[in-house]
Parts: sequence; C-alpha cells; structure tokens
Amino acid sequence: MQSQHQQRPDTLIQQLSLGAYSIFTLLLIPLLVCQLLIRSVTRFSGYRFRIKERFGFMPKPSQCGGLLIHCVSVGEVVVACRLIESLFAKNPNAVITVTTTTPTGSERLLQLLGKRVHHCYIPYDMPFAMKRLINCVQPSQVLVTEVELWPNLVNTCWQRQIPISIINARMTERSAERYKKIHLLFTPMLQKLSHICVQSQRDYEQYQRLGASEQQLTLTQNIKFDLTPPSLQKPLDIVGTHTLNQRVVFIAASTHDPEEEAVLGAFDSLKTQYPNLLLILVPRHPQRFDIVAKRISHYRVAKLSQSDVISDNTEILFGDTLGQLNQLYPLADFAFIGGSIAPKGGHNPLEACIHGIPCMMGSHVYNNPYICHTLAENGAITWVNTADDITRCISQWIKTPALCQQQGQAGIKTIQENTGAVENTLQCLGLASPSI
Repeated sequence: MQSQHQQRPDTLIQQLSLGAYSIFTLLLIPLLVCQLLIRSVTRFSGYRFRIKERFGFMPKPSQCGGLLIHCVSVGEVVVACRLIESLFAKNPNAVITVTTTTPTGSERLLQLLGKRVHHCYIPYDMPFAMKRLINCVQPSQVLVTEVELWPNLVNTCWQRQIPISIINARMTERSAERYKKIHLLFTPMLQKLSHICVQSQRDYEQYQRLGASEQQLTLTQNIKFDLTPPSLQKPLDIVGTHTLNQRVVFIAASTHDPEEEAVLGAFDSLKTQYPNLLLILVPRHPQRFDIVAKRISHYRVAKLSQSDVISDNTEILFGDTLGQLNQLYPLADFAFIGGSIAPKGGHNPLEACIHGIPCMMGSHVYNNPYICHTLAENGAITWVNTADDITRCISQWIKTPALCQQQGQAGIKTIQENTGAVENTLQCLGLASPSI
C-alpha cells in the first residue's frame, strides 16, 4: 500500500484554510444540534440519543487498535459489512470499530453485525473532537466508505501517521464541481490520503482531475456487486399458510415522493386486468411511513410493522419497518427501484437483481451510474419515468414471462461478471492476510 508519510508541512494558505473551516464548523454547532433534535421529532427518535458522541465523548472499545471504518448511513454500512465479513472470515479476532452519521445506519449495523464490532457516531469535524475519537479507538488504519471526507479527520490521521483511505470511492461530476470550488481545503486533504479504491473508471478519472496521483488510485471495482448468493438469504415469512404462487408480485423499493403516486397509478391501471397482482411498497425513509400509510389506507393493506399476514384479498403489503427489504425481494417477480424518478440519484438495484428480478428505474441514477447503465446495457433494467411507463413495462412482463425471465437472468449474469471488489480492496490495502 502506498505510504502517506513522506510528510511535507502544510503551507500557510493551507493552514489558514483548514483553520477557517474549523472555526466555521464550530460556529455551526448550535445549528447542527438543533437539527439533530428536529430530526428526532420529524424523522427518527434516535437522532436525540448519544449526542455527546458527536463531540468525541464516546465509550472506550473493549479492545483498542485495529480498523476504524466510517460509514454515513444504511447504504455505506451495507458496503462496509461485506468487507468486514470477509475480514472476519480471515481473522475472527479482528478488532473493528465502525462509525456512522445517522441512527438508521447504526441500527442497520447492529442488525448485520451485532456486537462483533464496536460502534459510535462520527464526531462533528472539529480538531478536538476528531482527536478524541482517534485517542479513544487508537486505530492502526482508517477507512472511509464511498464519498464522505472530513478535513479534520484526515488531517488528524495524517499528523499521527495513521493511514487513511477511501474504499468503494465514487466521485460524481456534481461532487467534483463542488470540491473544485473549495480546492484550497480539498486538495491538501486529498493529498493526505494513503489510498483511494475507486468503483469505476469514471471515478478514477474524476479523482485524477481533482489532484489525486496515480500512486494513490486503484480501480478495485464496486463492492456492491459482491452480494450474498440468494441460496443463503432467507425470505421474510409473511405469507403464513397462504401461497404466493397464484399472485403476481410487484415490489416498489426505497421509494420517495412522488414515486408512490406513479407506482400506485400503475397499480390501479393494472389490477383491473390482473386482479392477482400484489404490490409490496417500501418507502425509503421511516419518517414517511405514516404519510404513505394514509395514501394507501383505502386499499386492503397488510403491514410488516404489525406482523400482518398476506391473504388472498391483500392488495398491498406495506414495508413500514427497517432492514427487511432484502428479505422481501425473493417474494417478487419484478421491481421498481426508487430515488430514480424522484431526483435522489437512484438506489442500488443489485440487491433485487441477484434474485433474478428484472428492474425498472427512472433517469436519475447519478449515485450509481456504472451499476445502473451496465445493468441497462445488459437488459436487466428498463427505464421508466411515469405511471404509464410502469404500466406498459409490467404488462409486457406479465404477458411475456420468457422476457421477464430473460431480463432477470441478465441481472444475475452482470453481477457474476463484476464480483471480486472486496478481495481487490483487501489486497490493495494490505488487509488480505489472516494476521490483521
């Protein structure tokens, strides 16, 4: 692994830029705390707990050292957990601390790994808070998942000669343009990174344009392609003694406003012709569960949160719980992946595709462009932007089961052709040895 420790001191301008950023962050603290409290009321109560960790006051791990891995929220946690599971397979006694930004990320980490890792929230990016974090955990190496970079975290690790790298790194054109505007802050931070393991050639080139050297960059591919085989995944038991064999099941996953409107519009158009159609509707954010529940109250609904069992009369299964989406995909015949008609960048379609499910997505897929366009080129994704588009696509799949199966198999084949990113990343960072 490329060493970062042939250190040159920051120039005066770089020191002033980092100092100005730190002062600005400090001035924002009252607003950031208020934001947490507001989110605890409007979104998720977990935001108001363990606030002292946001300032670097956190419980000391039972064992210090090892890896510190930072994730923002649920998506990054899932990526990190694939890497962590591989590390534990090589060394069951590996010491790993994971930080998250959101409480939903924290909950997902607990579901996936339990107490096998230590967890705390990432502090606000102030020098004293980041120093407390590093003093507490005493990591031998720090990994940041995907995109979130904090100047004081990077600088603290650099000053202490602790390698800090980005794994599964992505860099959209939109993010690159933003970073260019703060180049006095961003460029020195980029140069202090030990390594950047990027998802795709596009990300490699974007980081190069921002000033990363070839020695820092490795194209390791996208960890999201390294999925657990369906044979090892257990579907959610919500059918009871009822069978879904006679139902056509359409899942709308990780939806945002106004995507539920488009999905329900398509569902209304289709259910008169296909009365055995069952919709599984899973909004992305828990704070919207009640809003969406009101929108579908005139349908015959079974709710996951109430352990309702699907019956012959059920029209919609409402996924109003966290962390169970992957157990719902095996029940479905085809899927719409949210955040793509709504301009949110598109959520990950691979977890549906691994089950041989053909997918629909809107045009907003800038968060996962390589994944989505590769799947689309291979025939696993159909682009839709309206309720009419969704209606036509589903109708075609129902009328032509061979086409539905063909597109589903195209997704599986695409995943198989792109696996290996976890092992590539471990090799790149010197973590492939069982002795870590």
